[in-house]
Amino acid sequence: MSKVLSLLAFILLFCSLGAQTGLFNLSYGDTWDDCDTILYDKGFSYIDINDDGGDLYYPMEDVPELADIDQLVLYFEGTEDELTGWAVFYIPSQSFNPEAVVVKQLEKLHGKGTYNKDEKYYSWELGKNRYVEAGTTYNSKLFYVEYGTEY
Repeated sequence: MSKVLSLLAFILLFCSLGAQTGLFNLSYGDTWDDCDTILYDKGFSYIDINDDGGDLYYPMEDVPELADIDQLVLYFEGTEDELTGWAVFYIPSQSFNPEAVVVKQLEKLHGKGTYNKDEKYYSWELGKNRYVEAGTTYNSKLFYVEYGTEY
């Protein structure tokens, strides 16, 4: 019986840890230096702090796998050097439907999401007041994925 309980505890721990890592292998709690290294290795370059106080990254032009990404923004709460959220903005085109492609990636990472028909966005609850939301921006020009922490 204790083996079964130990196995169940291990599975729960493994699932809860996996749910905290998201797109581009970023994880809640990562330091700014860790995020910067991860994103540089994936083909992003740091630009500046944006109007919302987030750290703005653009994909490098010579990385074709990132051609459908407009920008990526990191958020660190207060003065803590701990990633509390990030957002990725995709550019829809005739050859790239981000809703279909990215939602499938998110479901692989976090399981089946909930679709809000009225407001037309997907959401995933990750626990520990953390969530993922995906949908079309207010002007319908971009598709976004936002990882966030509720306070």
